[in-house]
Amino acid sequence: MADISKYLKKIRTAIYGREVRSSIADGIEAVNNAQETLDQKFDDQIANMTPPNNPSLAEVVDARTSGVTGNKYVTLGKRLDSGEIESRTYTDEKISELVLGEVRSVNGKTGDVILMAKHVGAPSINDLRVYALKGEPAGQYTPTFLNGWYVQAGEVKGVCYYKDQFGYVHLYGTCSGTKTEFGTPLFNLPAGFRPSGVIRVGCLMINFADYSRSIQFLGVYPSGEVLVESYGLPGFVSFSIFPSTFYGQR
Repeated sequence: MADISKYLKKIRTAIYGREVRSSIADGIEAVNNAQETLDQKFDDQIANMTPPNNPSLAEVVDARTSGVTGNKYVTLGKRLDSGEIESRTYTDEKISELVLGEVRSVNGKTGDVILMAKHVGAPSINDLRVYALKGEPAGQYTPTFLNGWYVQAGEVKGVCYYKDQFGYVHLYGTCSGTKTEFGTPLFNLPAGFRPSGVIRVGCLMINFADYSRSIQFLGVYPSGEVLVESYGLPGFVSFSIFPSTFYGQR
């Protein structure tokens, strides 16, 4: 703001008329210049708040009016609330219209339909019961044994392996044999069912000479070989491989 105090002082202390007029003129000019500066700042502020210099403000104002219905709202928040209410109402109405009609046919069967598992290709309760008792999934495989190893008649479960949908190989079961020297291959796993590195799986060994039991280990190699990896084993044993899991090679 202009400071005209010094000009007022000159007016009060002026002796001659010329000095008075000059002081008055200087004071008025200072006030006028300050007012012009203030007016320009105000005009600039208004311009900055007016589209297109401030499109975001224009967009907010424009968004208060629906482009679909033409309805105008006091604030943008009021319009958004209205849209949410309409959306929920529409959704509720559509959901209430979803009424399942009467089933009149299943895979060609018409009339009074008694829906059974076999009609839609699903396993029966008995199938599931047998499956559960076996304790094994579809797609399981039995290896070809080497060096005289075999599955004894009456064994609870022979050796088997399978791969799940995540790429993990599962190996378990029981086999018997008389060749028990360290490094003896029992069987081979095919490509796709082999580990990327050497792993060792535990098993319960039964010595048929005295039926004693002990924990031993078998080695599973990237080549697919499953080997005896214990020294000094008796001549006739069975290995019950604990359920073991490892990631199969791609």
